[in-house]
Amino acid sequence: MYDISQSWKKATSKANLEGLHRHDLRHVFCTKMVEKANVDVLVLADLLGHSSPKMVMKYRHTGNHQYSHFVQQMADSVFKKEPDETNSRST
Repeated sequence: MYDISQSWKKATSKANLEGLHRHDLRHVFCTKMVEKANVDVLVLADLLGHSSPKMVMKYRHTGNHQYSHFVQQMADSVFKKEPDETNSRST
């Protein structure tokens, strides 16, 4: 069996990404599959070879875009951002 640890260390060093771990790539893949492709966690579990969706349930929150406006309202309030005038004129 081939151990890629040394190759990974060399590649991340060359790319100036010393803190990047191989598992980080898996995490990014899962997050983007849910965010961008709207992949269900059951499908994600199957893609990753898990027999149960339990291991990928942590990614289900990334698909909760229906709540993003609440977060934006809070951020606007905290940072005192004025409502966008172009949006208020169209309503």
